[in-house]
Amino acid sequence: MAYFLTMNGLIPAFVSIFLLLFGCSRRPSKDTREIPDYFVRNLADVGEIASIRQLTDKMSDFFPYFDNTPNRICFTRVFKSKPDYAAADPADNEVKPLFIDLASNDIFMADSWPEQVEIISIQNDMLPKVGDELPITGYSTEYGLFFSAGQQGSERNSTIYLSREGTLKQLIPGHKAAYLESISPSGRYIAITYDPKSPRLVIYDSAADRFYGIPRSDTSTAQYEIMPVISNDGKYLAVVISDGSSRLNDNLLGNIWLLEFKQPDSGGKAVAAKDHRG
Repeated sequence: MAYFLTMNGLIPAFVSIFLLLFGCSRRPSKDTREIPDYFVRNLADVGEIASIRQLTDKMSDFFPYFDNTPNRICFTRVFKSKPDYAAADPADNEVKPLFIDLASNDIFMADSWPEQVEIISIQNDMLPKVGDELPITGYSTEYGLFFSAGQQGSERNSTIYLSREGTLKQLIPGHKAAYLESISPSGRYIAITYDPKSPRLVIYDSAADRFYGIPRSDTSTAQYEIMPVISNDGKYLAVVISDGSSRLNDNLLGNIWLLEFKQPDSGGKAVAAKDHRG
């Protein structure tokens, strides 16, 4: 039998080879597993607080918003110059304003883009600073001050906070960026885009202190939920849902979906009431 000389004396060759192989197999490897997102897993079904329906199906729409006309949604549609968006020159695509009558679900072409009606956010220089994060946007509401902030003011690293009765807390417990998109009149419903790499709509119900999302039964298919906006009367939320196949420049195109709240928020207005800096 062959032996090797070691610091601990002579050991059989087969033992030395085993120890060498075992030692190599125990070397730490880089962990490439994704961190589980328990925040998304625990979202309640948005169907508990709103009915939801699809309004368009061309996968060519974006930028939904509400104007002064009740019960209608304005949006922009791209009429592509070629069947393949990727091959088409964006300058050759026609971009047109349209609107949907929510009573009849009919779609109409508009002569121009109607003026958007929205709750005005607080100027970022009047918002509190959190550590080395700079404020981005915020709203003063009956439920407290909601605002977002990010490293060097970057929305790509945005975090959402709630300041209420002298207490400041991070509103979104997830470990990914969250954008404060839109808010209902009294601040009961907050529309949030969570995770910019795979954006999804999150609705925070301030009255219930609970988060809601659109269920995804097929996780193998890409689904991007973008550009959420709440109507000024607190009845509706419009959102674009895209499969990622169509773009205009850097903008994802998709279909317009409508959420109608079961308990509309017709309360007081979210306002820029005072200077909230410390």
